[in-house]
Amino acid sequence: MELAPRTKRIKELDGLRAISVLLVVAYHLLNWAHIFGVPGPWAENAIAYGGKTGVDVFFVISGFIITTLMIEEHQATGEVSLFRFYIKRVFRIIPPYLCYILVICALGQAGFIDLSDLTLFRDIFFLSNIFPEHNWFLAHSWTLSVEEQYYFFFPFVLWKLLQGNLRLAGIVLAGFYLFSFCSLKIATLLFHGVPPLGINLGWLYPFRYIVSGVLLAINWPAIDRFASRQNGLLPLACLAWFFIGGCHPGGLTLGPLFDAIEPFVIALLIAWVICHAGACSLLRSFPMQSIGKWSYSIYLWQQLFAAPSTRYLGIKFSTFPVSLLLILLISALSYHLIERNFIALGRRVLAKLDGRKHPSPADPKLPPLS
Repeated sequence: MELAPRTKRIKELDGLRAISVLLVVAYHLLNWAHIFGVPGPWAENAIAYGGKTGVDVFFVISGFIITTLMIEEHQATGEVSLFRFYIKRVFRIIPPYLCYILVICALGQAGFIDLSDLTLFRDIFFLSNIFPEHNWFLAHSWTLSVEEQYYFFFPFVLWKLLQGNLRLAGIVLAGFYLFSFCSLKIATLLFHGVPPLGINLGWLYPFRYIVSGVLLAINWPAIDRFASRQNGLLPLACLAWFFIGGCHPGGLTLGPLFDAIEPFVIALLIAWVICHAGACSLLRSFPMQSIGKWSYSIYLWQQLFAAPSTRYLGIKFSTFPVSLLLILLISALSYHLIERNFIALGRRVLAKLDGRKHPSPADPKLPPLS
């Protein structure tokens, strides 16, 4: 199975990241609806659904990118270096996250924010999706926990499956998707609706979005041919799907069929955007590209500036539009001073290790998709 060669960063994905993180910020700043005079609970429901969808898009993109890189490396060299994979992830994810945690703890100690119900153990070890965090300022760490658990387990699984064939990988992942989708119902039945020890019974549920991104990468040649032949009606249909979800009076729950199909709708929209770069000039614009590159830092720091007023004991950060400006400013600094420098440091570490193992360069230069 061959994948289309990728020689540069997919800018459309950065544009989608920008939209996704802005949806999350809007959800956490629900007072926007009141500030701009948007009436009724339907608006709050639409913003809340948008925030949820933003996180889901991140999951699908993550599954797609990581799988694509691993398959391309395997096709180019006949193997996948898990050591290199984990080094890259550690240098990209951990430093900005630890910096955010340190700042939160410092503000708490200084008496500016309320950290009374903070449990750092579950956050530092990426377990807050299993044991939910109740403190606002680290409540968003559940998504990082999902990502890190995926990074920890999935590459090893895919590495083993690549020794066989991708068709087998697709079957195994489809089975995991089904199990992930049914996990909430199964756990509820097993424990009669009573979570043991405060465990989140649905902690496997979000993994179906990552799996849909993985399946998108594995089946990319066929999906590429399909998406390339589609006109503008396909993205409009996908957007109509999300519009229905956002405006439905039942809130975020539209039934099991809607929930089962939604990850694949996101994956299909992503595929169309990649295949029709010329029709997505907005996603490739400078502001969207900048926000997309800062999206991880924005996601981390927006939680500090979007808290309920009761969480602030001293300085209040959440006065709109100052809160939005602070989110963008601090996130840009975080990206340029911390995130980007540690990514470069990780590459230098790998280059030194490669130089010791292979005096002459042997590893292929992988495209900077992540």
